[in-house]
Amino acid sequence: MLIGSAPVSWGVYEVRPDGGPVPWHQVLDEIAATGYEGTELGPYGYLPTDPAVLRDELGRRNLRLTSAFHPLEPRGDAGQELARAVEVAGTLAALGCGAIVLACAGTPDRDAVAGRAAPEHALTGDAWRAFVDLVRRAAEAAAERGLRAYFHNHAATYVETPDEVGRLLEAVPAAAMGLCLDTGHYAFGGGEPAQALRDYRERIGYLHLKDLRRAALEDARRRGLSFLEAVEAGVFCELGRGDAGIEGVVRALDASGYEGWAIVEQDRVVTPSTPPDEPRRSAQISRDWLRQVLGR
Repeated sequence: MLIGSAPVSWGVYEVRPDGGPVPWHQVLDEIAATGYEGTELGPYGYLPTDPAVLRDELGRRNLRLTSAFHPLEPRGDAGQELARAVEVAGTLAALGCGAIVLACAGTPDRDAVAGRAAPEHALTGDAWRAFVDLVRRAAEAAAERGLRAYFHNHAATYVETPDEVGRLLEAVPAAAMGLCLDTGHYAFGGGEPAQALRDYRERIGYLHLKDLRRAALEDARRRGLSFLEAVEAGVFCELGRGDAGIEGVVRALDASGYEGWAIVEQDRVVTPSTPPDEPRRSAQISRDWLRQVLGR
């Protein structure tokens, strides 16, 4: 198992005019300093996208680029969405990556019921079929560039709940696309990460390892919080400090001979009042916990 991190743990969700809540070079420095082997690209344009520049920046820190999380708009222009996915895939391929992580982009209607989605909130009919086709085409385009596509279950999207994850994986064959299991988001969406591992072990070739506090999640549900409001309320936490059952998942994957990336993430919101060293300290806590569990 290869252990990486990602800019999202430093509160980087999108590219902003100021570059993000934490400068990219600081994020790379701190990922390396806390003992991780690799990083994801983050939102496209946050890290340098010139392959030569990024290769040099990663090399100086002894880091590898693992993949990129790339959300697809479920009701966007299919041609434009596919072109953006191809652009990201090209950058990853140029840097020697073997994977791209696809997801459904968040939507306001699903954000309003994040963690509380019911069947009536699902994407259906022609809209669902069009989204499935977009996912399949993006996965095929990635394969043409030497990348394996993995789909990421994500809160506040149309592929959040266990039923929705299963529905998508039935629609897109395993030969075309695997699963990037996000343990924290699977629990957030009402599932048990250990059950997801049992159901989809053969399709899981990439992992987002995330923990959460179930009491905080239940409180967020009772209060009707959006996804980011739930993040701000502290639903997600350092590995081992929550109760999503991730230790069993890690041990089972390791025992099964899993050799893919496990990207440690902690969804957080970084503001000017956030202590400057908080993301780094959290990253270190999670890495140290993994060393205790895995012995490395």
